[in-house]
Amino acid sequence: MKKIELESPQVGHTGKDSPFRKIFKKPVDGISRHLHKVFPGVTPNEMTLTGFVSVSIGGVIMESENKKAKRDKKVMGLSLALQMLGYACDAIDGGVAGIIEKETPGKRNKAFGAVLDVTTDRLQESFLALLRSKSAAERNDLPGMLAADGVML
Repeated sequence: MKKIELESPQVGHTGKDSPFRKIFKKPVDGISRHLHKVFPGVTPNEMTLTGFVSVSIGGVIMESENKKAKRDKKVMGLSLALQMLGYACDAIDGGVAGIIEKETPGKRNKAFGAVLDVTTDRLQESFLALLRSKSAAERNDLPGMLAADGVML
C-alpha cells in the first residue's frame, strides 16, 4: 500500500516559514521538550484535542458571562485561562510530535495527526465564530453578526 504524505497548506504568512513562527520557534521548541520530558505519555493528538476542548469551553463560558449585566472577573479569568491553555496546546502539539518522531521514527501516524490538527483548528475557529454570531444576533448587532460570520467564509 502506498503511503500518502500530507503537507500543511501554505496560506499567506501562516505556514511553517511565517515570521510569527520564526520568532516563537525556540521558546515553543523548549516548552515542547520540557513537557515531553515531564509527561512522556501525552501524545500530540491528545494535546490537539485538549486544546480544542479547552478553547471551546472557554468560549462558551465567556459568551455566557458576556450576557450578564455584571460580569464576574473570576469567571472571565477562568475563561481566558482555558482559552490560553487551548491555544498553547495547539502551538506545542507539533513540537511534541517532532520530538516523538525523532525518538521513534515511523512509529506514529503523522498524516492522521496533521489532519486532526488542521481539522480541530478549523472547527475551533468556526465554533467560536458561531458563538459570537449568536451573541451578536441576540443583541441585534448586524455588524457583529457579519464580522463573526465572515470568519467562517
